[in-house]
Amino acid sequence: MQSLKHTVFSLGLMVMLSLAGCASVPEELEALDTTLKNYEKSMLWSEYDYILTSHVNENLSPQQHEQLKSIKVTSYDVLRSKLLPGGKKFVQLVDVKYYNKSYGVVRELRIDQEWVYEVDRKAWVLLTPFPAFK
Repeated sequence: MQSLKHTVFSLGLMVMLSLAGCASVPEELEALDTTLKNYEKSMLWSEYDYILTSHVNENLSPQQHEQLKSIKVTSYDVLRSKLLPGGKKFVQLVDVKYYNKSYGVVRELRIDQEWVYEVDRKAWVLLTPFPAFK
């Protein structure tokens, strides 16, 4: 199911690319696709240090960082997504299911993500704060 979502998303990006007709767009859209896939995989594999590198100005306290060791994401589903005009901003709504290994209760977060392309870094970064897992 996840690979189908990624295939549909990639096809959608390619359609937008062909409609845009801009030579600089392919590299940015390819980077976006890679970034989104890596972010999702990192969530599912609890690679929070990597995830934090995607967030702009996100610094967790040592206590918050330690608490992340007990968080396990069980699903990460993109509910909707949209590349905004200009091709430098991307928004998506994701549904994240997770549990704290100490409690064993599955919880759910809906997160409105706002990604922007930073030309200087040639990378997509997430303006949305790191999820508040409880």
